[in-house]
Amino acid sequence: MNSTMPITVHNWFDGTPNTKFGSLLNAVEYAGEFSSDLRAIEILYHIGDH
Repeated sequence: MNSTMPITVHNWFDGTPNTKFGSLLNAVEYAGEFSSDLRAIEILYHIGDH
């Protein structure tokens, strides 16, 4: 699923940057690939301002 808004993999630990993606699939794959390094994460799907 491509998005016109960025999808963010947010890491709660200091020193590990958040990463933005243009598709939900890429965000989920990234989170799965680095799950051992990302111990507490959220995948934020931005839907715009409300």
